[in-house]
Amino acid sequence: MHRAAFVLSLVALPALVATQASSPSAVPQTPAQICYGSPEASCNLIFQQCVASAQLWSSPACVAAATCAGLEPFLEALCCSTGQCLDPSSEPSLDYNVYADIVGPCAWAPGGCPVQPKDYVKFYYDTLLDAGSFDLPPVKTVIAWWHAIISWTATGAQSPYKNLNDWLHYSSPPVEQQQTNSANALPAESDPALPSATPVGPPSTDDAPPSMPIEPSSAPSAPASAQGQSQHLDVGHGGKDGHAHFHGHAQEDPSDGSDLMQALFASLQGNSSDSDPSSDSGPSVPSEPINPSGKAALARRSASASASAAAAPAMPTYNLPCGTGKYPNVCENWCYYVFCKQGGTDANSPAWEVTVNRNAGLRGASACKTPNKCSAKEKGTGGWTKNPTTDLSCDEQPKNTNDEGGAGAATRCVPKGENSGEGRTWANFINDKNAKIADTTKIKVVLQNPPAGGICASLHAGQKTVCPAAKKPTDADVAAGTDDGTRQA
Repeated sequence: MHRAAFVLSLVALPALVATQASSPSAVPQTPAQICYGSPEASCNLIFQQCVASAQLWSSPACVAAATCAGLEPFLEALCCSTGQCLDPSSEPSLDYNVYADIVGPCAWAPGGCPVQPKDYVKFYYDTLLDAGSFDLPPVKTVIAWWHAIISWTATGAQSPYKNLNDWLHYSSPPVEQQQTNSANALPAESDPALPSATPVGPPSTDDAPPSMPIEPSSAPSAPASAQGQSQHLDVGHGGKDGHAHFHGHAQEDPSDGSDLMQALFASLQGNSSDSDPSSDSGPSVPSEPINPSGKAALARRSASASASAAAAPAMPTYNLPCGTGKYPNVCENWCYYVFCKQGGTDANSPAWEVTVNRNAGLRGASACKTPNKCSAKEKGTGGWTKNPTTDLSCDEQPKNTNDEGGAGAATRCVPKGENSGEGRTWANFINDKNAKIADTTKIKVVLQNPPAGGICASLHAGQKTVCPAAKKPTDADVAAGTDDGTRQA
């Protein structure tokens, strides 16, 4: 079977810092960016979120970052970027609330439930969406990471809480700063198919959910070979610079001859979200921007233009359902952008054009970057000292994967489930079942059944949007932990 190499390399910190200092055009990097060099961009982004969280197994970002890279490279990068060099076996257990977020309500049922492959894929995508990225890796890449974990846990295609918790504690030895045993180092040109490093020890096999709090089970003494042959890390320590260099591999296609894994892999192709498929990909015509400005303007699609539509090339259409139970708050955020930030006033067909652009710089300019106005971490005017609305997260429209997104987007605190659900719908749309819609492609966005009245009023005959003032709480509101509003801006 085809297997592709997954290489995670930790660059020499002094050398990289010196290179940046000598180059006037170099973009400054954070320690997290310097120490963590996965070729998978989403893994890098989630690691940066983990470092910012200052938590470990109570942080979804840290759990996701460890699973996409492997525990030991993750801990080495954490040691490099924060100075915290950990013995994983002594760390607190996986927060059961994080586990419950992965598997859903069945976590609290008698007997609990294990993590299924689809649960893990959804968890990784949700964590990435919460980090502000809609550029999701292919399902088969994410499943390869999961396959590496269950190869260690030896629990079939799924993993109960205690086994996943054991993986987080015993699949890596303690991490030390500036390890120097160069005899164990792998050269950079090493064959990625070399035999993998063995895990520290086999996990427990108790399927029952933990009683809280729970500590990891004692490190077992059975030989590592009991875990099978498919561990995903080759780790060498102590390059000549005194820093660690890591070379790991995961199977890009987890079909390894096992009927179970082949069936699992096939079942996950193109089926990683609950998105509503877009159905309208018919032709449309160019349109004028509502309010031309220095940055890319949003183009409005007029209903009266349909007569000449047949002459125009086909344009992909993203249908955004706004009705009850779908994405009404996200749709209102779109309307705020169109009518309140771009100056649109007339009542036309609720459709606009945006241009796909996955440039990471747009994420950095976004008002929804972490921490944001919906986050417990933003202090002072515009943020919380505590977050009484933990069910809200920050939505931006147009998204940071559009030319029109980034600094000029409309932002709103919306229910977390609505935000992540619509984010998965959009991500699946532009990635088109793992075949990405190319950057610079124009997309038609159609609001289906937009709310009557309110910010979307101008989309209905005889109504007109009245734009609310941009909402930020006062310092007194923040100190009191009040003002649970949408914070539309």
